[in-house]
Amino acid sequence: MKKLKYALMAGVLAVPCAFGLAGCGDTEPEKQDKIMNVSLNPEIEFVLDENDKVVSVNALNDEGNFLIANANFSGKTAEEAVEIVIELSEENGFLVKGSQGTNNIEIAISGETADDLYNSVKNKASQVLSDLGITAQFEKLKLNKEYLQGLVSECMKELTEAEVKAMSEEDLIDLIEESREETKTFYTQELKDLYYQIRANEVRKAEFAKIESVINASGSQSLSALFSVFAGYLDTAEQQMQNLVSTFETQFLNAESTYNQMMQTFVAKKKELLETRLSLGATLTTAEQQALETLEGQVETAIGNLESAKTYAKGLIDGFNNQINQAFNSAEQSFNAMKELVPTVFANINSQIETAVNTAEDQVEAMFKTGGTYEVYVGTNGSNSYWAKVEVTKPTSGSNA
Repeated sequence: MKKLKYALMAGVLAVPCAFGLAGCGDTEPEKQDKIMNVSLNPEIEFVLDENDKVVSVNALNDEGNFLIANANFSGKTAEEAVEIVIELSEENGFLVKGSQGTNNIEIAISGETADDLYNSVKNKASQVLSDLGITAQFEKLKLNKEYLQGLVSECMKELTEAEVKAMSEEDLIDLIEESREETKTFYTQELKDLYYQIRANEVRKAEFAKIESVINASGSQSLSALFSVFAGYLDTAEQQMQNLVSTFETQFLNAESTYNQMMQTFVAKKKELLETRLSLGATLTTAEQQALETLEGQVETAIGNLESAKTYAKGLIDGFNNQINQAFNSAEQSFNAMKELVPTVFANINSQIETAVNTAEDQVEAMFKTGGTYEVYVGTNGSNSYWAKVEVTKPTSGSNA
């Protein structure tokens, strides 16, 4: 990936292809990869290749994480993927029968052939639902380029708005797939978002560190005072990044944290509710309805407690992030002031800075790959897998199955 942040913030270099984008001498034919979202309370995102087969799956909410935790979608067709989602939803109580509730299924797809794929997926879903004896209402949505840009901006926070807007739809989907691969073992959106922010901070830090090194190596005495100010801002950013990472580990990754405890309580109550639904018949007695409503209330309470714990922890994280951004922005202003006051020095080192920044981005990218320094943040040992598939033995009689 190549972002060349220096070119954008300095205003002196031409902006090349950002992050390996197509369109700069790339003559390969455009593929037709797609994003397909399936929502029926659990919300699941699929990245599909040109043959409409699954290459990546990502949950968009906690229920979605619950559903896909132990499912295998790799290489499945879009129709097969939706079939699996429906079957898992029925097995785990997300799709209900009879008087217990109404089922709504929303299918949203990107790309020029979205309508054709939607019809095919809907037909398969309708067949599966019919076989299971479940009725549902379908809603069709189109995922446009602006939606894809929003996803990339969320998971690739190190990219600028201009860079994201310059990308083709295929470029956007490639980056979405890449970011989902990095966070595929995260089972809450909060951890994914924090990971994306930490990675963006590391990219910016590495870029500035390389710039600092090149300026320092130039030996220019005329820059000494301004350089000292610039370096001071970078030191401040580094300290706040350490605080952020430490807080992230304490508040979110630590199994004893309030957030983790509330998450486990929520998971347990949700599982109890789903198992109860599966044990009930299509027509509920008054006592069964009351019991179900009591459990639903307990789940809502658990969600509220989880949200409170999350809000507190994110408040700490956001505070550090604000200080980090302020320090980096001040460093950028200081850097631009040096360029303006001593242009002759930078005329000689601009190309060195450009090369150094690219090297920094490559190093950070490698660091965040599996096995890199930040492996703990992608939880490859499974320690962050809050959600596990609910194993339910369905009753042989009196059930809604």
